[in-house]
Amino acid sequence: IVHMGNTRATLFHEQNILFQTKDHSLSENLVEKEEIEKDQVDLHEERNNLYNYLAVNKKLVLDFSKKLRLKDGDILCLSSRGFWEYCSTEELTEAIGQMEDEKTIINDCEEVLLSKQPEELENYTLAVVWMEKIYHKPKSPLNLKRILLIVIPILLIVIILTVFLFLRWQKRKKQQQEMKDFMEKAEKYEQYENYPKALENVEEALTLAKSLNDKPSKEELEGLKQLFDQIILADSLQREKNYSKAQNAYQQALTLSQENGNMAKNYLVEKLKENSTYTEVFALLDSGDQLAELEDLEQAKKKYQEAQQKAKDLAFLEGKQEAEEKIQDVEQKQAQSKQEQKEEESSKQAEEEQQKQEQSSKEAEEEQQKQQKSSQSQSEEDSKQEAKKEQEKKKESLQALQEEENSKQSQAERLSYAIQIEKQGNINYEQGKYDEALLDYTLAKQIYLDLSATEQVSSLEKKIVLTKEKQDILQKQLTTADSYIQEAISFYQQKNYEQSILFYEKALTIYQNLQDTTQEKQIQAEISRIRRQIPSTINSSQG
Repeated sequence: IVHMGNTRATLFHEQNILFQTKDHSLSENLVEKEEIEKDQVDLHEERNNLYNYLAVNKKLVLDFSKKLRLKDGDILCLSSRGFWEYCSTEELTEAIGQMEDEKTIINDCEEVLLSKQPEELENYTLAVVWMEKIYHKPKSPLNLKRILLIVIPILLIVIILTVFLFLRWQKRKKQQQEMKDFMEKAEKYEQYENYPKALENVEEALTLAKSLNDKPSKEELEGLKQLFDQIILADSLQREKNYSKAQNAYQQALTLSQENGNMAKNYLVEKLKENSTYTEVFALLDSGDQLAELEDLEQAKKKYQEAQQKAKDLAFLEGKQEAEEKIQDVEQKQAQSKQEQKEEESSKQAEEEQQKQEQSSKEAEEEQQKQQKSSQSQSEEDSKQEAKKEQEKKKESLQALQEEENSKQSQAERLSYAIQIEKQGNINYEQGKYDEALLDYTLAKQIYLDLSATEQVSSLEKKIVLTKEKQDILQKQLTTADSYIQEAISFYQQKNYEQSILFYEKALTIYQNLQDTTQEKQIQAEISRIRRQIPSTINSSQG
């Protein structure tokens, strides 16, 4: 429907208004601005003030409605201003509801208009079109060509979609199998404690899990990757002899192991105990150094020997070598001290001989003087001798008091030093540094024993027992590495080259931790020989 001005067109269907045009008047603008109500337009003073109408001195603006689909029984009414001013839409709708034909609607509406007897009735127009029956285009029957034009594109789309989904499913299935294979290889390497290779396979599996958007597998693999990264870091710190940081790294790895189903738990527990033993060896060496600084060479030597024995039991070559060097230094100092003592005793004997000679000479002179002064009375001589003896007694008494005072001062200093060491041991015990605490307690106990402080000794013995209970350290023997090598040789003889290399690498890890470069080079050479001999088998195992 196209319209302009204030002539109204209204489309009815069964007394329902489907569409009605809007006036191009100022009153209609006021309705749009909500300044007046819709039912006030018909009698508003600005209803005839149009801004768009025929013969306007500007370009016409026509309003086009959207396409309206007609139905049987639809009624289209066209009315001019002279009609709708006095016959409302409600009255027109009521007349349509009582109609028999289109003429009845017009007559009824005209009677309503005239019954109101307006004072100034202008020309009015009402046109009614009744669509009693709408033409419907018959549907044409489907022919083969039309069916093919519809079916073939749909069929092509279905085939392409099916092929795409099948290829995608096949690709995902292949990726899932590859991810499963990588995870199985990672578990196998983890069983043989080859964590760098296990990490490589976990990273490959993680890449596939991200591609597949497999969230459960992705979370599991990310946890394993974090665990293996931490283990490799801890092993690296231990090889670099940074045992304190390595201990913390192993402890963090053990926490991650608990979060990942106790993966590699036994390995980490052994490593923690092994690293603790390394720490204990160096703690004993430090304690020996402190005793050596105090010139207690015998006790220092015992500490070095104890560290040597622990390093030997653990096949800790570096600690064993350092302990042996320190033992040699102590023995040299002891030998030098004995030599100096002998020289001092010799010098002292010479001085004593000289003093005896001087004393003899002096006694001879005194005897001579006595003979020369024989005229003096015996009582005067006796008085002098008594005065001399009294003076010597006073001198000896003063010397004894001085020595006793020096001894008391030395004991007080050693007691103060022992108390400080015990306090430091308490601090180390509270901080969980049980190896250092044990060394402090042992050193303090020795000083208390020398000073006969029985109460302090008893207290320290209890602390030492508690500290040793906290340690609970087990030692790992070199025979483990030898057994791995025997297993590797056995698998090589069975032509199971992958397992042979795995056991060689496991033994290699142990020797690297022990800093045994000779064995390390031999095993690396053996691994290289096997890889050169059978490259295809090794490459497939590393995939």
